[in-house]
Amino acid sequence: MFLAIMSATPEQRVSKYAEFANRGLAEAHVARFTDDFPQAFVELMPGTAPFSHWRIDMDAQTLIVDSTLEQNTSTDSDVAEAIRAVAEDVGPATVAKVDAILGPAPEEGG
Repeated sequence: MFLAIMSATPEQRVSKYAEFANRGLAEAHVARFTDDFPQAFVELMPGTAPFSHWRIDMDAQTLIVDSTLEQNTSTDSDVAEAIRAVAEDVGPATVAKVDAILGPAPEEGG
C-alpha cells in the first residue's frame, strides 16, 4: 500500500492523504494535483503504525513513525461516539452514512 501525502499541519501531522494499491497510482495522483499541492510526495504505508503516530516533513518529503508517543487509550466505542457527534453537526445524511458504516448507535442507557 502506498500513500500520496498531499499536505501536513505545522505540527507535522498529515492533513490530507490518499491510499493506493501501488506506487504508480499514487505518483499519478500526486502529479495530477501538483499545482494545488506542490510539496506532495509518495511514501510506503508505515505498516500498522497508528495514524496519530505519523510525522510528516513536507520539505524533506518524509514520513516517520514516532514510537515515543503514548498508546491511544480510546476504545472503539469512544471513537464511534466521537464520529457520530461530528456527523450530527453536519446533518442527517452524514449520520445515515456513519450508521451504515458503524451500525446504528446503541440505545441510551443500554
